[in-house]
Amino acid sequence: MKLAIKYIQMYYKRSFAIALSIILSVVLIVGVGMLSQSVKKAEVDELKYTSGNTHLKIDDLDKEQMDVLNQSEEIKNISYTSFYDGYNYKDKALVNLIYSSENYLESDNASIIEGRFPKGEGEIALEEWVLMNLDLEPRLNQELELQLVNKGEVKKFKLVGIIEDRVPNKTNGIMEGIIGPVDTNKSNSFIGYIEFYEDIDILKAIDNIIYDAKIDIEKTSQNTMLLQAMGQMGRINFEVVGLVVLITLISATVIYSIFNISILQRISEYGILRAIGASKNYILKLILQELIIISVISIPIGIGLGIFTAQSLSESFYKLFTDFDLEKVDIIIDNKIIMLSIIDILLIDILIALKIKRSIGKITPIEAIYKSKIEKVKNDKYRLIGVESLVKVVPFYIALAFKNMSRNKKGFIMIMISMVFGGILFIESTFYGDIKKQMSEESIKNEKLYYDYNVSINGTLDMSLGLSKKDIEALNELDGVNEVIPYNTLYGRVEIQKNLLNENFIRNLEYKNEEHEYNTSIKSKGESSIIQSTIWGFEDKYLEELDSKLLEGNIDLHNMKNTPTCIVVVPYKQNQSMVDIKVGDKIKMEFRKDGKMSKEFYAMRDEGEYIEQELTVGGIITQSEFPTLEYWYTVGDGGVDLVLSNDMLSEISGFNNYRLMNINKEDDINSDELAKDIIDVTNRVNGFTMLDLGDIRDSKMAYSDTKNTFIYAISSVLFLTGVLNIVNNVSYSLISRTNEFGMIRAIGLTDKEFKEMIMFEGLFYGIISSIITVIVGFLIQYGLYKYFSALLESPDFNFDIKIYIAIVFANILVGLIATYFPARKIKNMTIVESIDSIE
Repeated sequence: MKLAIKYIQMYYKRSFAIALSIILSVVLIVGVGMLSQSVKKAEVDELKYTSGNTHLKIDDLDKEQMDVLNQSEEIKNISYTSFYDGYNYKDKALVNLIYSSENYLESDNASIIEGRFPKGEGEIALEEWVLMNLDLEPRLNQELELQLVNKGEVKKFKLVGIIEDRVPNKTNGIMEGIIGPVDTNKSNSFIGYIEFYEDIDILKAIDNIIYDAKIDIEKTSQNTMLLQAMGQMGRINFEVVGLVVLITLISATVIYSIFNISILQRISEYGILRAIGASKNYILKLILQELIIISVISIPIGIGLGIFTAQSLSESFYKLFTDFDLEKVDIIIDNKIIMLSIIDILLIDILIALKIKRSIGKITPIEAIYKSKIEKVKNDKYRLIGVESLVKVVPFYIALAFKNMSRNKKGFIMIMISMVFGGILFIESTFYGDIKKQMSEESIKNEKLYYDYNVSINGTLDMSLGLSKKDIEALNELDGVNEVIPYNTLYGRVEIQKNLLNENFIRNLEYKNEEHEYNTSIKSKGESSIIQSTIWGFEDKYLEELDSKLLEGNIDLHNMKNTPTCIVVVPYKQNQSMVDIKVGDKIKMEFRKDGKMSKEFYAMRDEGEYIEQELTVGGIITQSEFPTLEYWYTVGDGGVDLVLSNDMLSEISGFNNYRLMNINKEDDINSDELAKDIIDVTNRVNGFTMLDLGDIRDSKMAYSDTKNTFIYAISSVLFLTGVLNIVNNVSYSLISRTNEFGMIRAIGLTDKEFKEMIMFEGLFYGIISSIITVIVGFLIQYGLYKYFSALLESPDFNFDIKIYIAIVFANILVGLIATYFPARKIKNMTIVESIDSIE
């Protein structure tokens, strides 16, 4: 131990360089590890916000099965509901009246915000947004008379509780009223909502309770997205595994590179120790003690700096890029990550000690004392190109720079690995952030959260019903309304030749036919197929806005207003169109002349009078670029939507009313007050429901910004620690050769030539590492794109040339900086001091 401490003191420069490498490695592991955990938590929190805490929903439970579930020790929270009846108010939407457990609201992160949970007969609790759509004030103890759909009677209820708006219900327009606690004497069929403890294998727990309670698996549904985000879908988290492996490789490379440089310098000392009786294992113990002492001092510093860096960068980026409060920036200080960093460094110490012991063991003590075999290795094995050849084409000092790098090929490779890894990790983490941003944007788009308010009529009502142009004008004139975007819609069908439909698309539609008895997605008609379609009527302004989003074709407003021309909205999966329609093709659409809706209509078995219209395809747009994705209107991946000019659709169909509106408000306007004004206008026609989605969208954006903040912070940690590691590694490599440089200067190399020789070495490091980084970085980035593209409807391969240019510039700059300061220090030493330098 004393000898190890003496070595640390004697070679203090090398010890400091190793300590700095260990500190930076720990900062990298702790900082990136904790930020990665924070990204994961933000994703889980967002999914819990939008879809609730429930991991498993089970339909049609009986009392015996409930008793089994209640005894499970793996379940954190379980609640039940049972259906009582429905209430239809002005054809808006059916309000499901249910009995529920008191903890049922917890599954959607909600609670009673005013009043209490219903307990007695004739009591009810409703959400604020439901009360608003029922034209009721959020006032307790008022009496409600509800016309029950199934029982056919009017029943009075007293409002005893007001429920916090539940995001899953509100975004999907699902209205529920709780009328009391679950009573097994009042029903024999229940729905269970189960949340498991998160530190268990949830998928195994699901299998256990299904088996124990004898549950039909067809009656279960998992919150798949939440389970995936939690890492519970039975797959290895390759992102985390890959990150740990890369960090370990970088750390081991840098520490070994610096430690190994000095081994050749003091190999004679190890030879003397072995000559006087020290065994190879003693040398191993000595090296290991030296590394562990440095590590014990460095690791706590690295842990503290890692936590501080992660927290500081996250808060800085959050303040820079968002307008939200910092409460969501929650850095997860995970003890497992800290332990991983400690184990990782100690493992690296052991591997380095074993590697060096093996290298030393290959030579005899006498060879070690006189460095004879080492010198031979240095002069012969690592010589890539001779100075004699180089001086014929480049100045002498540049030839020396090449020789200095090539004489220790292993050290050169170590420096390259360090520089390349840093650049690649920065590129990939930045691209990963871009992919996550695409996922967040697609989530907001799919959940129709682009707008502050969504107003839509009950989709089962006749197509002739809707708001008039005067009603739209009235909405536009409301104080605080910034924009009203109205749509006319028709449910219809489109006839397309079978050879234009993707085989996977056809199979998907046929599968839907089998799944849904009363909903036919595709029907054969000779050489063509009849598939579902929603026909949209867009106003001129919003048609023109589609032009820049078209995949093919263009918006000719005059043509679309005066001829039957359409834009086709095609389903796209993994950048492949499901329908091979081209601009200029002719397609047929059809719809019921009277606009009546029925079960037979959806099953394509109704016998009503249909209007057929041939349309010319004027443009193609993907679903991901389509400006509105309403669950009750768009056919999504179950067919093909068509967009016409509203004037042309009205002329063809005879229906002039608007069935769907998206509304944006002005800033600093009271959302609740404006919502009431909007409802006053939409109530002129029965069947309209209004959803105030602004707060939900803002919360989703806050979660998205938080995730991106952590990812940007990860990129910054990787970049900063990478730069410092490179500077440390290259600088020490030069400092350790001070005596050699002194000899070169002694034989006549001028200070200017010496400086240019060293700077050229740094420039060469930067250029070579940049070439490798760009090639390997692009290949890995493309691999990540292919992996994540399966999770996106229309993935965008964002090759940001600026990132690559920045990496090239940074590598060259770092190479120059890393060589500049040690070169300056060496140049300021006398030649004698340089030759006599130990390190």
